[in-house]
Amino acid sequence: MLPWLAFGHILPFTELAKRIARQGHRVTLLSTPRNTRRLIYIPPDLADLLRVVDIKLPRVEHLPEDAEASIDLPSDDLRSYLRVAYDAAFEAKLSDILREPPPERPDWILIDYAPHWAPATAAKHGVPCACVSLFIAAALSIYGPPDALMGRGKYVRTKPEQLTEVPDYVPFPTTVAYRGFEARAFFEPLLVTDDSGVSEAYRFGKCIEGSQLVGIRSSAEFEPDWLQVLGELYQKPVFPIGLFPPRPTQDVGGHEATLQWLDRQPPGSVVYAAFGSEAKLTAAQLLVIALGLEASGSPFLWAFRAPVDVDEGNSGLPEGFEERVDGRGLVCRSWVPQATFLAHESVGAFLTHAGWNSTIEGLARGVRLVLLPLMFDQGLNSRLLVEKKIGVEVERDEDDGSFEPDDIAAALRKVMVEDEGEEFGTKAKELSKVFGNDEVNDQCAPTCKPERQPLKIHPPNPDAIGIWWTKLPTKICFFAWLMYLGRVNTRAYMFQRHIKPLHESYCELCAGTLETAEHIFFDCPRSAAVWARLGITGHLMSCTHPWMLGLHLPLPHSVHLDVMLLILWTIWKARNAVIFDHNTLPPAILRQVIDEMDTWRPRYKQLQPHRDAWRSFVCAAI
Repeated sequence: MLPWLAFGHILPFTELAKRIARQGHRVTLLSTPRNTRRLIYIPPDLADLLRVVDIKLPRVEHLPEDAEASIDLPSDDLRSYLRVAYDAAFEAKLSDILREPPPERPDWILIDYAPHWAPATAAKHGVPCACVSLFIAAALSIYGPPDALMGRGKYVRTKPEQLTEVPDYVPFPTTVAYRGFEARAFFEPLLVTDDSGVSEAYRFGKCIEGSQLVGIRSSAEFEPDWLQVLGELYQKPVFPIGLFPPRPTQDVGGHEATLQWLDRQPPGSVVYAAFGSEAKLTAAQLLVIALGLEASGSPFLWAFRAPVDVDEGNSGLPEGFEERVDGRGLVCRSWVPQATFLAHESVGAFLTHAGWNSTIEGLARGVRLVLLPLMFDQGLNSRLLVEKKIGVEVERDEDDGSFEPDDIAAALRKVMVEDEGEEFGTKAKELSKVFGNDEVNDQCAPTCKPERQPLKIHPPNPDAIGIWWTKLPTKICFFAWLMYLGRVNTRAYMFQRHIKPLHESYCELCAGTLETAEHIFFDCPRSAAVWARLGITGHLMSCTHPWMLGLHLPLPHSVHLDVMLLILWTIWKARNAVIFDHNTLPPAILRQVIDEMDTWRPRYKQLQPHRDAWRSFVCAAI
């Protein structure tokens, strides 16, 4: 596993490494000595499965001697020199590891966005790569396909203004795009070649292009529509790998007094404020945030990092600030156990930069979000969260992105004091069932049989990977993936997740039976009639194993799974037509299957005789 050298990348990669190791796989995580000491803890029960290989970075001109992560850089202008050191050291080490004989040679290389050289290096040794993205699918969709990231093709961006527009391949209305001041600030760092020889965007594009599949640190429940867009855009398997939020820790690092202060506050009354490890706020911005917290009237706990542009000895806070808020607000200047603070019952809101790591931590604990995006993907995260009515974004000046104390205070009051706050609280609590649910997250983790097997980044059953290699549109593949995970939004599943009451969980078509996936796809009399016409009767397989349906039929296997998934998809659409449009169930579902097959005929050019054989069979069954 090759994470980029930033705390917000090393920590989630480490958590993913632990989850993979707990499934019985041997995992090697590449790091540097200082980052390992600061960030990486290997539980004793994983010591035989998870190893960390420390790589010493070479000396690079302009790079501070002890800099091993982006947080160590006094200025963002030095990031490119850290990338130079990373490329030189990590590419060489990866080559050494890939030259090891089996079983020491890895089965897969899991890469972050930065090691653009890794896919080609791995390919020389016949080892596949999977790109693990720590950005949400919505942000990746806005960035565009790999060729655009690498400066080629129809969707390449040549000026900042293009980042403020939603691309035409997004098939639904959305506000997810950069604002003008964000686009102007991020265009050059993202898209212009730096001292490492390539741009940040090129790195990402090359990693995606060279990987066999792409895993997104996200959830099908959170952004299903964007995951579908991304699959169509990348034209390769794209699926959510879970959120793996950090767990609250018993080690509070000397903050016992802070926890005691939280214990004394009313439930849900405290604003926790923190802005991540990457963003370097200016003194002017921190002054405004301080005055906004003061003006909000709410108790607050602030994980404070000193500004980059003040003289030594200057606190960076307004004069007299801590005296004025004494008893109502706490300012913590050292490392804080963020997950533990957010999990405290007195914390009701999170004033955050909308970084994805922090957002996951906040939503896992069910707290309301007040969003102040500062860099990179954070503006896109914020737009999506606001669009879903999960958070409130601080008002900003459209020209320069500046904000005032009243803007901070108004956003905080909106979620903490005003009537709207109840809606945000309800949404946050609902999402905590997804973001904070280990069972949901572990369903996405790579798995293996008890005896050691090569790592399967795809589903546990090897037949399930066929879902992604059919020639069907990505939306149907994604739907089939949800079926495999047992997470199609049937009424019974919604009841299980406490979204629907029991009395609304019965089948619309034959009232009296719970609408489970097996019922709606197979046991419901109208669905059973569809399968009976095809000669598929008796005890049907679970819909989590669609490749087992109709194997006895004397028809070509090359498009067998495509047809079975298409039938299941059409049944689901017919079910939705009944529930949402109050139509009667279309009696000729198989006729619709034929129509869909005809629509996508060009996809089967190389398999035309096989596709035609199945079409004739389905026609005869109508």
